Amino acid sequence: MYSIDRKGPCTVYAKDVVPLGDANLATLEPDVPIVRLGARQALLAYATAVVGSARDHAKWQVAQGVGMFPRPHVKIQKKSDCSEACLKRAAATCPVNILEFAGGKLSVTDEIKCIDCGACEKACEHGSIKVTADEEDFFLRFETDGSLTAREALRFSLKDLKRRFEELREGIQGIG
Repeated sequence: MYSIDRKGPCTVYAKDVVPLGDANLATLEPDVPIVRLGARQALLAYATAVVGSARDHAKWQVAQGVGMFPRPHVKIQKKSDCSEACLKRAAATCPVNILEFAGGKLSVTDEIKCIDCGACEKACEHGSIKVTADEEDFFLRFETDGSLTAREALRFSLKDLKRRFEELREGIQGIG
């Protein structure tokens, strides 16, 4: 249970929401403004915190924008008919700047940042640059709402998946 009791004029912040009983349940982000009260305005409220699961309602969903994509591989042919200008152009067209032209050679600086847009392939007229996707190595990308860190959200999700697979295995063993 939480309470808030403020009189204006003032700005009410998350730190003004006081947990009743256990100080360990205070808000994590105390400096978040909630409302600005004018003169002759006041806020008196009591609230109950409810723990829920995304299975019950989307409002409890911690992660959003979840997506998987294959890891890109950028291959540059060592022997090619590409001119120095062609290789420089390929490096310049990369929107995430992972290609570097130095010492007469084109190299990949950070392959993981590749977004597989194909700009470098199009800029190289002789086909010396190929971007392929590794179908066995994937990236998982997601955002959190801030209630958990990304690491905590992933750890919790993996624990839940493990539990579900164990239940499935037990169910299958019970059939046979």
